[in-house]
Amino acid sequence: MANKYILLADDIEDQTSSGRSRSHLLRDLAAEFARRLKEPLWVLYANKAKTSDISDNLKNLIETVEKRSEKLVEKELSHYPIEFKINSVSGHPSDCIIKEARDTDSVEMVVVGAHHKKGLKKTILGSVSEEVVRNSLVPVLILGPEALKQKYELPLDEPLRILFLSDLSGASGPAEKVAIDLTKKLKAQLTVCHSVGHQIFHLKEMLSSLSTVPSDSLLKNIRRGAESSLTRKVKQIQNKNIDVERLLIRDERNIEDVIVEMADDSFDLIVMGTHTRNKVLTAFIGSSARNLILRSPIPVMVVRSAPIKMY
Repeated sequence: MANKYILLADDIEDQTSSGRSRSHLLRDLAAEFARRLKEPLWVLYANKAKTSDISDNLKNLIETVEKRSEKLVEKELSHYPIEFKINSVSGHPSDCIIKEARDTDSVEMVVVGAHHKKGLKKTILGSVSEEVVRNSLVPVLILGPEALKQKYELPLDEPLRILFLSDLSGASGPAEKVAIDLTKKLKAQLTVCHSVGHQIFHLKEMLSSLSTVPSDSLLKNIRRGAESSLTRKVKQIQNKNIDVERLLIRDERNIEDVIVEMADDSFDLIVMGTHTRNKVLTAFIGSSARNLILRSPIPVMVVRSAPIKMY
């Protein structure tokens, strides 16, 4: 079977200072994964302009800008020891990316950048990236606004440290498989993380609305059960000859606060699941995952946990 390739979805025409910086960081991230995985890199650029509805002069101008941008990308990528190609297509970006991201036999992952415009607190990824996460059949590697702001780059020539966030249910199975597969291919270090503290945090919130306080024995049983389940999960992964550690979070705060505090110094990549079509990023920590993507100083890989209806 031929090697898979990494698909980088980038806006190569955005030549603003922030646009060039974002593109450079995304290309560097995608190229480094391509180098480590020994896989080709495809850069996909989708032009939203409907060339049949515009004048020949404007069409020629668009094509000239595209060619100039592609040459700049080619020049930058030529410095990496990888195979690559650039594919420009006409159409809405999310539709073009999703079409490619359904080829599970050929695409290893999709790499995208996440936007977060000031004042839009509920916007997680920007319309294009959010649609890709909702509909991609392959893992989506997201470089969020905080990681972009901090100009995140993968460490060179060091084993990657992967943090796999698990709810310890079957919904996390596909994300677990991807985390294990990446750990093997990259010779990375894997940590399986579960937050019993976040579970208790929401339990207390729910019961407080009913003027009820959970008993100490109930909380003790929840913590003991989570610890036992996490231990079993780690042993299962160890049986696959994976060097894996466990991390049980007891801190009863929003999970994104805890993860963001530890991620920058301790890990290089977060892997997590999502399992609904209408809600984004709910498998591990529900809506809190939105803040995790927005605030994470390192890339986050999102893996679909259930099939979606094709259209």
